[in-house]
Amino acid sequence: MAKLIDNITTELIESPFTASSSWQDLGDVTNIGDIMNLSLWVDYTINASTELLIKAVVKKTPSSVEEFDLPIHIVASASVGVTPQVYSLPVANSKIVLGLSSVDVISFIQFKVKSTSPGAHAVINSAAMIGALLRK
Repeated sequence: MAKLIDNITTELIESPFTASSSWQDLGDVTNIGDIMNLSLWVDYTINASTELLIKAVVKKTPSSVEEFDLPIHIVASASVGVTPQVYSLPVANSKIVLGLSSVDVISFIQFKVKSTSPGAHAVINSAAMIGALLRK
């Protein structure tokens, strides 16, 4: 039987960066090994963007070019539910938590962001990934 032990936190970015109109990596590919559930904590400033999108992709190996989109469970927002593949963040400066469950069958994960904008693109101020590790 698996037992839940301490959470593991990984900072995805070292300093704020501006999202562009094409998909960008939000941190490196991460080996999540024995992690059962995963959450992404994002603090962002929307600026003049009309939309800020986030998605999670899975890779077979850390250097794999092929990416597979994951559904994202929304756990801290005005709306709660499951959004397949891409999540559109609220158009306001915000801090939000996105949850992914049952990721224990995945080895390598990466988050991606994209901003649509008539003017200044959105800025990601900080992003961290917190995983609940299991002891087998």
